[in-house]
Amino acid sequence: MRTPRQHDLGLLRIVNELGLSISVQPNGAIFAMQHGRILINHSLASPIAGGMTRFYLRLGGIEPRLLPIIGPEAGCRIGAAHDRFVWEGETSGISHRVALWLHPGMNLWLWRVELISKRRRTLPCDAVFIQDLGLGDHRFLMSNEAYACQYLDH
Repeated sequence: MRTPRQHDLGLLRIVNELGLSISVQPNGAIFAMQHGRILINHSLASPIAGGMTRFYLRLGGIEPRLLPIIGPEAGCRIGAAHDRFVWEGETSGISHRVALWLHPGMNLWLWRVELISKRRRTLPCDAVFIQDLGLGDHRFLMSNEAYACQYLDH
C-alpha cells in the first residue's frame, strides 16, 4: 500500500503563460492554486474530504440555508476548458453555475457566480467564498503548517 501521489489523483489542471496554475480533483474540490513553486492555498485537498477552498450560497427568507456550490458536497457537474473550470448544479430550486477563469497573461483569476431561482418569490442571497492562504513554497507549507500559519495576518 502506498499513499497516492498527485499524478495518481486524476487532477484537472489549467495553467497560464506566467506559470499560475489551478488544479481540481474529479470530485470538484480545488486541489491547489500555485504560481511556480509558491502554493497560494495552504492545504491540499483530499479525494475523501475535499479541500478548504469553498464557495457557498447563503439563502435568506423564510427558510434560511447555506448551500455548497462547488466541491464534493455540492453534487455538481464539473467541466474544464483550457482557461477555466465550471461547476453546475441545482439545489433547493436554485440553479447555480460557478466559473473560475484564469487570465492568460496576468497573475489573475476571477470567479463568476450565476443563479436562477425557480421559486415563486424573491429570495435574498449572497455568495460566501472561503480560501485558506498559504503563500509559500510547497515544502515549507507542508513541513510545519502551524509555523507557516503564524506569519499570515488575515
